[in-house]
Amino acid sequence: MVAALARPPRSVTSLRSHPPHDDWYTPLNELYALFIRQARTNAERTAVRDEHGSLTYGQLLRRSTALAAALRGRCPAPGQRIGLHLRRTADVLTGVLAVTAAGHTYVPLDPAYPAQRLGFVAADSALSLIVSDQDLPGALAGVPELRLDRTAEPPRVEDAAEPAADVPANPEAIAYVIYTSGTTGRPKGVEVPCANVAAMVTSFCARHTVTPDDVWTLFHSYSFDFSVWEMWGALATGGCLVVVPTHVASSPRATVDLLVREKATVVSIVPSVFRHVVTAAGKKEEPRPESVRRIIFGGESVDAGDIRRWRETVSRDCEFVNTYGITETTVFVTSRVLTPEEIDAPASTGFDRDLGRPLDGWRIAVLNEHARPVGPGETGEIWVAGAGVAAGYLGLPELTAERFRTLTLPPDGPRRYYRSGDLATRTADDVFCFVGRADDQVKINGFRIELGEIETALRRLRDVRDAAVVCGTSRVGGHMLTAYYVADEDVTAARLAGHLAEALPKHMVPSRFVRLAELPLNPSGKTDRRALAERGPQDQRASVPQRTRNATSDPERAGFLEELYQGRFRWDLIRDFPVQTAADRAHGDAFVEELSALLRDRIDPDLVDREGRLPEDFLPELAKRGYFRLQVDAGADGHALSHFNLFRVVETAARWCMPVAMSLGLENTLGAGAFATLPLPAALRDLVRGHVAAGRFSATADTEPEGAGNQARSTTATPVDGGAAYLLNGVKLFAGHAPVAELVGVSATVRQDGRDVIREFFVPTDAPGVSAGVWHEYMGIRGFPNGWFRFDDVRVPREHMLVEPDTAHQVRMTRTTSRLVTRGRLHHMGATSLAAAGLCAAWSREFVNRRTIDGRPLGEHREIQAQVAQTLADTFAIETVCQWCLLPEDQGAPLNVRFEQNMAKNATSLLGWQVVDRTMALLGAEGYETSASKARRGAPARPLERLMRDIRQTRVAGGVDFQVDNWIARMSILSYYYPEPAHADELLSPAALGDVADPRLTGRNAGHLRWVADQVHAFGKRCLTLARAHQDKDALLADEPTLIRLTGVARELMVCALVLARAATSAEAGDSSALSLADIHCTEARHRVADLLHRLDTPDAAPRAQVAAAWLAGPATGHPSADEATESPDDRDRSDRNREHTT
Repeated sequence: MVAALARPPRSVTSLRSHPPHDDWYTPLNELYALFIRQARTNAERTAVRDEHGSLTYGQLLRRSTALAAALRGRCPAPGQRIGLHLRRTADVLTGVLAVTAAGHTYVPLDPAYPAQRLGFVAADSALSLIVSDQDLPGALAGVPELRLDRTAEPPRVEDAAEPAADVPANPEAIAYVIYTSGTTGRPKGVEVPCANVAAMVTSFCARHTVTPDDVWTLFHSYSFDFSVWEMWGALATGGCLVVVPTHVASSPRATVDLLVREKATVVSIVPSVFRHVVTAAGKKEEPRPESVRRIIFGGESVDAGDIRRWRETVSRDCEFVNTYGITETTVFVTSRVLTPEEIDAPASTGFDRDLGRPLDGWRIAVLNEHARPVGPGETGEIWVAGAGVAAGYLGLPELTAERFRTLTLPPDGPRRYYRSGDLATRTADDVFCFVGRADDQVKINGFRIELGEIETALRRLRDVRDAAVVCGTSRVGGHMLTAYYVADEDVTAARLAGHLAEALPKHMVPSRFVRLAELPLNPSGKTDRRALAERGPQDQRASVPQRTRNATSDPERAGFLEELYQGRFRWDLIRDFPVQTAADRAHGDAFVEELSALLRDRIDPDLVDREGRLPEDFLPELAKRGYFRLQVDAGADGHALSHFNLFRVVETAARWCMPVAMSLGLENTLGAGAFATLPLPAALRDLVRGHVAAGRFSATADTEPEGAGNQARSTTATPVDGGAAYLLNGVKLFAGHAPVAELVGVSATVRQDGRDVIREFFVPTDAPGVSAGVWHEYMGIRGFPNGWFRFDDVRVPREHMLVEPDTAHQVRMTRTTSRLVTRGRLHHMGATSLAAAGLCAAWSREFVNRRTIDGRPLGEHREIQAQVAQTLADTFAIETVCQWCLLPEDQGAPLNVRFEQNMAKNATSLLGWQVVDRTMALLGAEGYETSASKARRGAPARPLERLMRDIRQTRVAGGVDFQVDNWIARMSILSYYYPEPAHADELLSPAALGDVADPRLTGRNAGHLRWVADQVHAFGKRCLTLARAHQDKDALLADEPTLIRLTGVARELMVCALVLARAATSAEAGDSSALSLADIHCTEARHRVADLLHRLDTPDAAPRAQVAAAWLAGPATGHPSADEATESPDDRDRSDRNREHTT
């Protein structure tokens, strides 16, 4: 990749500091002098804060001086290019200052960018050295590295060595090389001199006054030139710079919280991001960032409505500065303060297009195609001259000569201009108004993007015959990229997005992909981009329908597990693991705290278990407090909880009393409370929402006496009165809240157009012909109302039937009900499993810490340590799966997590059961003993025996675990191999995984990551091989043990990948404890996968089928007999009484 010999990393902490004397590195270059003056004047003032701490100007000077000395030692000749591969912390400033002080040029290598992109930048810029605070990805192998120790204390001045040799003065010294998108598909590096940056900062701050009391934000990646202004603007004026972590910058609410907490005063931001920050800042219940006195916009056109909202909801004292700038002209060219009058004007005045005045030392000219100034009312191209014009494009002399030209324009003599490609119109008042681009370059979120680079990347993918990318408007008013492509049917949007994510930064990956039979052409025979741009998001003209392989797939959204099923490891989809925002968590905390207090005050879980019922008035009290409408909109008298906060509420209940958790989960995820959150037809909406608002109970009825695994429903709905109503007939079992419900959702078969379809009907339980009984008693969850329904010619108005478009794929329920059930399992099984695991972890610690064996503490035994550690790792894995399945939906991420939600039922319940079973073994007889018995003898009354009975239901409810695995393989996994996929040849080839390394992971976890990636490819190959060996799909479907094991392998790989992603994200945020838990989980999971693969690869010669067939046909000699009646008379009498009890 780079022709240089790699050297082992060397820690900067071993280097002595150079004192910040005036004669060191003299004469100072103009840019570095700006910082030195402030560091000497304000040495004790805070220069920078990040999530790890703060540095004063004096400390920052000493740190950067030490690093500069190290750079001079490794790279003595000035003017060398130094890569900065650093997390977004204060170390970025240390690196930038040190490289500048040493007389070198910094080249950003943001670790968030794809490794392939970083490799190109490193090779193209011929880096001499990389300064890094983490392991380098393989794409950067071969470049010498200098490791920066982010935890080291600042060197002391008294420990300093002698001053180093002077750096020769060089007015043309290059400060940095930042890469922008290229029209030919090749990014180009822009060389910006130190003098340009100094001039930009000096001129801008002279026009827009700042003081040392200002608190700035470093909001942007240092690969984006807006960061140059943020860093040097603060450091040159003695202000404090707050480094905004990546996970905060991506969350509007977290951003607002940071602005409030840090009392930020100067914020630089792109308008599309500002729009979301305004929304978050305007929420009434949250603190507002009233300290912000100036907001500087750049990169895009600003919207007056967003500024008005800020002024109305946050502060009217904030000044707004609009700018126009280009990387090739050093961040800014023009600026102007937006007046309150034009912001508050009822109609647009076009102020967002007014370029404003050039900075002092800059000049703009708007020229026609002959490079002559345009007249009033005419449109031309913007050319920029003056102090900010860059040196050119690194290694591209022809392109430099084309874009940077010397022109003679009145009244000046010859000057060097940069040709921007932007268009502007000159008004009669000699004001220049921005019009747009003259080429295919666009700006989104402040990033300049050459559409041709994306198109080139798309065409590199085999099977893509042609492609065009256009910039349009999203449904919410922002800018978005849409890729139109010509390819075969199997080239899906998910596949294209994955391919681009490996080669391009995130902001260059289109949000939407549309497959066309052919691209439209204009009369010249070129792609008609205007015709493509005129197509709206819903426009399907000439598009080729995207057929999905199963009912769970979404052609508009990629899914990590869906990609895994196809043998593709998409680390890019999960790398930035979601974190619940502080605001959302605070919203849920209130309900968690209230419910905890209520449960402790009202519920004795042992008494509930003994008597088999909850206090008579407890569920009505929950309903009255709104706990059965937790996710209903506030406008409908709900609490509008997010999915994950609902999960937290259910988990809280499960830690105290499992039946209460089951009731909460049922009403909010499957009952009327769940349907009340949906956009239903008016009559059905009024029925459901009225029921919920009145605090009444509801139930859902689907399982029938024939069993839960049947596709068909024996319950029928027959149209009467010309279709105005339906008559329901049938029996439903295992219906939660059946004994208390006043409204029940019923699935039934309707004969329609000559075929059977499943519909959902909503029926009041007091309707004629409805009967319900307290029939079901379980070994656990005693006290949870659960029973049966019978429907005898129950008349239901047509308006109370949920009618949905038919799906092309076979599903067991209606589409809406299936969606609710899929997510609802996270609350019924995931929340209860996590609660059980958390309790077991706490009980294990208490038990181990008070027990000894022959005087030796139990916790000193290695086996005990191993069991406790595994319990903690399994608990972490359960929580990780649940977070991944819910947080992306809460945060509106463009991901399809439905496959993971289907898989989560077994992933969480099996791990939860293992934890409980392991804890039972650890506690021995004390675990098997009831809590009442333990209390009588004075031992800690931990109800492990009850918990084991309760938690066993998670492996039964919603489908027994082996059957769920069977369904997943049949309906999801194998759908990608019948018919054979287009990427079959790739699966059969040796794994070409690219660079799956993640510098945030430790060595062992990095190994686990590589193993997962390799196993995912092998999984796809295995599925393809099985499909080819079974041309008759039914033959493979009949081999249920194989299907169940296939799903088991996929589940283990999914969970391993997720825990690694969460651990890496946590480590990046400063919490490295999760790395050990991820290591423990993956180590054990690899053993389970090895066993599954062994069983898949080893023919099962045991005569299982013959033995089972013989036994099922009738008792045989030598078999234990089970024909004798085992039901006692008491059991029969109790069963008869329950059947007779109806409501």
